[in-house]
Amino acid sequence: MKSLQQFALTLIAFFLLFFANNLVAQTTWTGNHNSDWNVHANWTNGMPSYEDDVIILDAPNDPVLADTRSVKSIKVNAGAKLTIAANGSLRTYVPVAVGQTTSTFFNLGTVINMGKIDIGVNNSAGETGFGNNGDLFNKPGATLTINRATEYGLDNSGNVYNEGKIVLGSLASPAPRAILNKITSLFHNKFGGTINIDRSTVTGIQNEGPFKNDGTLAIGTVASPGGSGFSNIGDGDVENNGTMTIDRTINSGIFNSNPFTNKGTIKIGTIAPLTGAAIFNKKPVSGTCQFTNVHCGVILLNGELINQNTFLNEGLLTVNAPIISNLNTVNVLNRGVIEYPQGGPVAKVTNEDVIVAPVSGGSARVNPALQIGDKNSFIAAATWYKDKALTQVAGTYNTTSNTFTPTNLVGPGPHQLYFSIQRNVGPCPKTVSIKVTLQNN
Repeated sequence: MKSLQQFALTLIAFFLLFFANNLVAQTTWTGNHNSDWNVHANWTNGMPSYEDDVIILDAPNDPVLADTRSVKSIKVNAGAKLTIAANGSLRTYVPVAVGQTTSTFFNLGTVINMGKIDIGVNNSAGETGFGNNGDLFNKPGATLTINRATEYGLDNSGNVYNEGKIVLGSLASPAPRAILNKITSLFHNKFGGTINIDRSTVTGIQNEGPFKNDGTLAIGTVASPGGSGFSNIGDGDVENNGTMTIDRTINSGIFNSNPFTNKGTIKIGTIAPLTGAAIFNKKPVSGTCQFTNVHCGVILLNGELINQNTFLNEGLLTVNAPIISNLNTVNVLNRGVIEYPQGGPVAKVTNEDVIVAPVSGGSARVNPALQIGDKNSFIAAATWYKDKALTQVAGTYNTTSNTFTPTNLVGPGPHQLYFSIQRNVGPCPKTVSIKVTLQNN
């Protein structure tokens, strides 16, 4: 009987110790003393260590982390705010259950990062590396790095404002979908902000809401991002005022079925080749949505443009592909300049302005030199050159007769020439190239 009592006491002691240890493995911010992360009195169970799950509550004083710390996981509650100072660094490495997902960093309040956040450096980041249901501000000079999530690297159901650097997949796959921007959620890569995505397996960015890029977005620079670089679906609405580069995709650089407006520069397949199309502009399930390249916009595609939706070009669209896609079902409306360096045109184009494609003619003159639409509002420069810097004269161009006259080209054969072109009224002159093959008279 005595031994049985001793066993029961031992068992009770074990469970008490077990639960005590688990309570110590979690600490909650109270902010009772001040805003210093490193003050024990600001926490329910002392300052967090690498063994702790951390909860940030809405408190009189909001925490500021100004040195290097590691914790198992962190959750910022609604109304709460966490600031990582410029000299601060926070690493999370063990996911916990949050709602219907698992994550090492979950934000329901406000996170201001001026330093460094590392997620999934050596361990799984859970289903969601960074779950954002609040406001995330990644400030100039700050870095947010995400690796090793199993579904989404950065799942945004709130607002993301990036002026620093967001890196997904620098060490390992960040997730099948590196970034998910959900319906009604705003993702704004602001001027000076950079986003680098590599090693996702399905898509670099799956966008279902408002997405604005005023900075630099690079997908697939180092390793393939999977099937597509940027998928704009759902209620997605994209505005690019900065620079987007997409490489190494398997199916398409951009898969689009929603409004997509380019006012900046998009380059697809210019660093490394694609397997599928550069842009697949697909008709949505209902209605129509337009892909627009505005007056000063530049799109450079080393691959096919497949168009089954509304596509309007008012800027410069370069399609550097050797073949014509047979999947196009809707005409591209060209009210700008389309350039075909290899001669593989986009099937189904309504040309109102200018198409620059390979031409051939006699050694004395080439006519017509350009494909001019019936509503043309562009003027090609009178002097054409042998170099992209526009320093070595090749010949002259007459706008009225649409004729190129060689003055400084030697012998018959192909010549790659360059000239400037711009609208009758307005800024944004562009330099385009044209392959001119001279034949013996």
